[in-house]
Formats: sequence, structure tokens, C-alpha cells
Amino acid sequence: NDTDTSGAQKELRFWQQNVNSSLLGHQDLLVSLGHFDYDICAIQEPYIGFNGKSRTNSFWHPIYPSIRVPEGCVSHSLLLINTAISSNSWAEVPVRSSDITAVRIHLDEGQILFIFNIYLACTHNDAL
Repeated sequence: NDTDTSGAQKELRFWQQNVNSSLLGHQDLLVSLGHFDYDICAIQEPYIGFNGKSRTNSFWHPIYPSIRVPEGCVSHSLLLINTAISSNSWAEVPVRSSDITAVRIHLDEGQILFIFNIYLACTHNDAL
């Protein structure tokens, strides 16, 4: 949990965007996020490279779907967690879909926040 110098807890700041599997769109998003503007970024249809992974930079922890994406398919969901958030305060939540990523964040006083990034295709509802 991030706190300012007065000890007050900061709000979590989210950004969500569909980059339509575009490398340029994905790179532009990473640049525009900055390091201190957002805590969590939910990306639908991220750019996925030849190695089956997306691109990120040193400011973000990428969270991919917890199941193996079938051969010839790509993940449609990616969460980025700002490295300014302690990795001791969050964990991936396993979900049986290549179109859903999820994390659990431990807040103050034992509260837990679950964040789900769900890609819903217009042609089916397989993610549900």
C-alpha cells in the first residue's frame, strides 16, 4: 500500500484500454502511462510477440492469464501492476480462461481487493 508523507493511504489509479493487438498502440500506451500516473493497467487485445509474451518496461509487472494459451491462439487479457506497489501486497488469482487475468491486492486493515480484467468477444461468451 502506498502512503504519502502524511501517512494517508493513496487511491489506486486504474487505466483500461484495448490496443487491438497493435504493436504501435501497445508501445504508445506504455509511454503514456508514465511511472507515477497509474497503479494498474488493464489491457484487452494486447500486442503479443513471437515469443507469446507482450511488451512492457521496468515500471510494470505483467500478469498473463494463468492457463496456458492453446497453440495458435493469443491471450486477449493482460494486467500491468506498477512496480511502485510492493509485490508482497498482491498476487495473481488463477482463472481458467485465456481471456481473463486477475489479481488480489491486500489493503490496510485486512481488506482485500480483487481486480479482474475480462475480455469479452462480440462473437461468443466463452470467457464467462
